[in-house]
Amino acid sequence: MSLLNYPCCFYQDETRIFYMYDLFGLNKDDIIIKVVDNVLTVADQREIHNSSKHISTSLSLPNNINIDDNKVTYTNGVLNISFLKTGEKTKFLYIE
Repeated sequence: MSLLNYPCCFYQDETRIFYMYDLFGLNKDDIIIKVVDNVLTVADQREIHNSSKHISTSLSLPNNINIDDNKVTYTNGVLNISFLKTGEKTKFLYIE
């Protein structure tokens, strides 16, 4: 199996983190989106030219988001995924 990647851009505002993928030429039914162990994967479920080549990309999500509070849209070949931030979870460790 050959694996190709989709490019991803991301940004954040005060309350959400956003991921944008350029998936021009795909129908929304061709796209698989999943989160497993805080890893976001976007994949194309079609066979490409009758071969086993699949296009997908995965990235680790930050710990300070709520994966259940998500918004997903697909318009004009651009997939937008956003998650609600839950606040910073920084813990400082001190030397004894």
